[in-house]
Amino acid sequence: MIGIRSLKGLSILIILALAVGCASAASGSKPAQNVEVAPTEFTVKPASLSDFRLGTGDKITVLVYRNDELTRTLTVGPSGVIYLPLVGEVDAMNRSLRELRLAIEEKYAEYFVNPQVSIEVTSSRSQKVFVLGEVTRPGVFVIEDNNMTAIEAIALAGGFGPHAYKGNVILIRGELSAPKMTRLNMTRALKAADLSLNPYLQRGDIVYVPSYPISDIAKFATYVDQILSPVVELERGIALYPIVEDALHGERGNTGVGAIIIGAP
Repeated sequence: MIGIRSLKGLSILIILALAVGCASAASGSKPAQNVEVAPTEFTVKPASLSDFRLGTGDKITVLVYRNDELTRTLTVGPSGVIYLPLVGEVDAMNRSLRELRLAIEEKYAEYFVNPQVSIEVTSSRSQKVFVLGEVTRPGVFVIEDNNMTAIEAIALAGGFGPHAYKGNVILIRGELSAPKMTRLNMTRALKAADLSLNPYLQRGDIVYVPSYPISDIAKFATYVDQILSPVVELERGIALYPIVEDALHGERGNTGVGAIIIGAP
């Protein structure tokens, strides 16, 4: 289970980063460019099965027609590799079900004439989004049935906190080194049935609820990679960076190397 305390620490870091950003701007550093997009440019409809990409934690069943002894139920590990009888390793990470099926059929073609493979998703644990900031329970949440909006994700996090600035929620998508961001006016979205104000989320999306308006999203983006990169590693249960320890406790441990170990979600 992910520590709420740890996730709140990341929210603290974002606030600190913005303060640092102001100072850096004064010293002449250049903010990130072209990072803000309109909400309508983000997904405004649920992902279809064809959009589904396998990732760590997904459990699948691989069946080979007329070869029941080759049937296997497997979980995609951190490396993304699965192991099948006869053919050995097959890379499943970020592949669609069709792409994986064709790859497996190609490998089994060395042993059988015209092999026919089918793949079923038994359970999905890779379709995760992060909800941070001024919410009741910051954390990592699984997108059920490829269908979750920004408001639904915030609801899973226990709803807005008492100091949440609902009119300027930030949705972050893509690689943190070059993210795409948009502002979501949740105050309006809660009053209007407009999907452009409440887009559907994709795997890896980060919904950040601030406690004050973020006026310069480009400056904010400059520090997203540095501040939020530990978040995407939560799934692997590794230690957060020492700076998080500093933010949570005000100082590092006696060893000088702060670390917060959190279990995989």
